[in-house]
Amino acid sequence: MLSIGTLLTAIGLIMAGTATLRGGVWAGWRCYTPLGLGVWMIAMMPLQFTPALPVAVGVYALAVMALGLAMLVEGSEREPRR
Repeated sequence: MLSIGTLLTAIGLIMAGTATLRGGVWAGWRCYTPLGLGVWMIAMMPLQFTPALPVAVGVYALAVMALGLAMLVEGSEREPRR
């Protein structure tokens, strides 16, 4: 059941990443973060059966932090300053 959730989340992130790239709303490195995270989640699935799993989870955590940072930076640039 957990792998189904992971797969659906990865597909959703890939779809969001594609929409982000096509929409041109985010600029620079930020526009690639949802797509990169979704692709990494797909790539990480077979690694769960290898000794490389701790490294794969570490890269996943960095990718999630990059997505969070992209949302924070993009949100702060869009808010009007008072």
